[in-house]
Amino acid sequence: MARCFHCRRWILGGILHNSQRYCGKGCRDAATADQLIATIDATVFERMIRFAREQVCPTCHGPGPIDFYTRHTATCLLICLSWKDRSKLCCRRCGFRHVLGGLVWTMIFGWWHIFGPVVAPWQMLNGFRQLASMRKSDAPSAEMVRAVALDLAAIRSSVEAGQSK
Repeated sequence: MARCFHCRRWILGGILHNSQRYCGKGCRDAATADQLIATIDATVFERMIRFAREQVCPTCHGPGPIDFYTRHTATCLLICLSWKDRSKLCCRRCGFRHVLGGLVWTMIFGWWHIFGPVVAPWQMLNGFRQLASMRKSDAPSAEMVRAVALDLAAIRSSVEAGQSK
């Protein structure tokens, strides 16, 4: 058995690319993006993060800064059990509403299954942690940094592909 070069999971088979083994196309593409991200100049990268955060909120069209906020929900009905984490790019006010909506949903619909008393408190704890981390800091979230880095990597790879033709 081998390990995926990107996610480090044990795999049988997989994809071989540049003498590295990956569990699938997603991991291969993510590893390629990580290699491109490592070559981006730090000052350009920080300037792009600042630029991305200063955009208007796509939800309410209010002023920024914008960031990713994650809504943690659990739906536990008689025969249905589901828990999800959904991120949304928006301003702090819309992000607070987004996270709070997930908490309210879980408080109402998260208990009506045999595993509800396990799943609902876990998702509610994640939601409360998200609310507690919504600070008035200028530091972007890790998800925002990753999104900007992937955008810059995609731009760079398309420019390099255009130059090689």
